[in-house]
Amino acid sequence: MSAGRTAALAGQLRLAHPGSRIRTHAAADDEFCRSLFREERAAQFAPLDLGDGALRAMLDQQFEAQRMATTRRFPDAEAFIIAHAGRDVGRLIVTFRAGSPAASEGTASRPSDSPTLHLIDLALAPAARNCGIGSDVINSLARAGHALGAKHFTLSVLESNEAARRLYGRLGFSTAADGVYSAMVRHLE
Repeated sequence: MSAGRTAALAGQLRLAHPGSRIRTHAAADDEFCRSLFREERAAQFAPLDLGDGALRAMLDQQFEAQRMATTRRFPDAEAFIIAHAGRDVGRLIVTFRAGSPAASEGTASRPSDSPTLHLIDLALAPAARNCGIGSDVINSLARAGHALGAKHFTLSVLESNEAARRLYGRLGFSTAADGVYSAMVRHLE
């Protein structure tokens, strides 16, 4: 059930933002995704003063660990690349889950015939932030998920990521559970 819907999602994603599009991730995109991860996380580890080579090696290890953990936890997940003005500017990973959303990560979902669209990861390059691309991606996912039968759209966001929490709140998500990560849900009915 989940794998078929996730694969069908690619055909449903249409961005309204001029010059933007979403395409399925290919092996040739791996270096872009790795570079985006480095760009996103480097400032977090700058205080360690590791030097460029050691920092790059550590971030590459973390990228691989995250990729393996995502694959293991969400075997039916689909990865996409977000492009704008002919340049790759972001990465997106989503899946469908059976049942209604759980109150928090790690708890069982309530039985239901309808799937839940789950956003695993969304990363945009700093130059692509605050210009409507992220909102467009989320709204496109919501439309596509609804078209494929999802009644809910869920995600988890770091409690400390205030900018993302505000964005998701503006886009109709509400907090279902708080912790280090906040579980958020948007009803698609």
